[in-house]
Amino acid sequence: MGVKTVRLSPRLESIAALVTPGNRVADIGTDHAYLPVFLCQKEIIPSAVASDLRTGPLEAAAFHIRQAGLEDRIETRLSDGLADFCDGEAETLILAGMGGKLICRILGQKPELVKHFREILLQPQSDVGEVRRFLTRHAFRIENETCTEDEGKFYPVIRSVPSSEQTENGDGGYGSPVVSVPHGELTDAELEFGPCLLESKNPLLKSWLTRRLIRTETILTDLCGRKSESSARRYEELKEEEQLLKTALAFYEM
Repeated sequence: MGVKTVRLSPRLESIAALVTPGNRVADIGTDHAYLPVFLCQKEIIPSAVASDLRTGPLEAAAFHIRQAGLEDRIETRLSDGLADFCDGEAETLILAGMGGKLICRILGQKPELVKHFREILLQPQSDVGEVRRFLTRHAFRIENETCTEDEGKFYPVIRSVPSSEQTENGDGGYGSPVVSVPHGELTDAELEFGPCLLESKNPLLKSWLTRRLIRTETILTDLCGRKSESSARRYEELKEEEQLLKTALAFYEM
């Protein structure tokens, strides 16, 4: 049987596009190891550690690595986040396919280890604002962001580096321009929707923001005549969301 070539979903492609060529990768929560297999097959990276907390996904990862003939370049590892990792094993840390709160927990597991990665690529599936807040409060610089839609869902990707790190690769990955964010507090809109995405006036983000604003305003209209306490509370929450969306969309008019 020939070597199987991996094709990535748009969600995983958006992460791969930000990996700095030549870096070794630690892919935490690797699931089926599609991302490290793709990166090795394309000769973007020399090697990777593909880890997961559960044995089932790790066995699936090992199977796909064998199919690709990459056992000598990709190691599988059973680990709770970074618990079983040591300094110097990789330059790129990837945390994707998990919630934002879990990402923050993993980044906080071993702060001395995390700060030695040259780049950290994050794709939170919830609580994205909390992830950006964690980065800014723990001396990480957001260097680049991108986003994609996959099966109707919107996925941001954040490329961050320790604040003391001076990146040598000026293009932030293959084909991805760097829009570095200076130190300081981010606004609520920047935390929620991405300072780099807003600064660069990302068209996909604008489309997603516009659709979300329309949905929010539709629900607000429906709630307007309701008298219950829960409806009133929900109305106030959505009014705040509406204002945040409008603030973000105002970046596109500057």
